[in-house]
This record gives sequence, structure tokens and C-alpha cells, in this order.
Amino acid sequence: MEKHSVDIIRFGDPQSEKDHLLNDINSGVGYHMERSFPDTANGGSFYFTAKITARVIKLLNTYNGGNGGNRRFDIFIDDVKIASENLKGDKPGEYIEQAYIIPESCAKGKSSITIKFQGLPGNIAGAIFESRILAQ
Repeated sequence: MEKHSVDIIRFGDPQSEKDHLLNDINSGVGYHMERSFPDTANGGSFYFTAKITARVIKLLNTYNGGNGGNRRFDIFIDDVKIASENLKGDKPGEYIEQAYIIPESCAKGKSSITIKFQGLPGNIAGAIFESRILAQ
């Protein structure tokens, strides 16, 4: 997977967060299995900038497999909704990965994109530990 990775943000790593211009609205930090992560409260959001290339095809997120319930959120690339997520919490004690197709229209002619996680009203976006941009 490393050879197909164009960019990676590791949440909880101060340098990675700084390099990717991580920002938030109504967000906090949590901890799970000695790793930290951002998550939001009551419809808040967090967002960051990621490098891309013309060959970009997927966004791969690593989540806490034990989070469920009110963990419903949308994922945007440059204000275009690419996915809605509803974490189930059916794999406690594990990390789970979920891939999302990046539409060509969101990447064409760009060298970077802004990825935003927007909690739905009364819900939380996260816990997310890593986001990876993958190319062919």
C-alpha cells in the first residue's frame, strides 16, 4: 500500500497535522489504544489539505472499529460530498479501514484537495486515525 500512497495524514501526530493544515469547528481530541484522533461534537467538522496527482483514485480512512451509535457524518472533497458514513461499532478493539472513490472531477487539474468530515446534526464525525490518498 505504501507504494500507492500519494499522501498520508496521521491524526494525533503534530507535524503531520501541521503539514496538512488540519483545522476544525466544534471538534475535540480523543484517545484509543494509545493513539489520538479528532472527532466532532453536535454536527461539527474537521478538515485538512492533501496532496494529489492525476492518478488519484481513493481516499482510505482508518477508524475505530468499536465506535458506533451516533457516528454519522459526510465526507467532502472541496465542498463536493463524496460519501456518507455511519460507523456501526461492530469491531471493538480493532482498527477498520474504509475506502472511498475520489471522483475524477474532484481531482482533475489539481495538486491538492481539501477533505472535510462533517458530523450530521446530533452526531459525531470520527474517530479517525489516518487518511491516505491512494493512486493507481
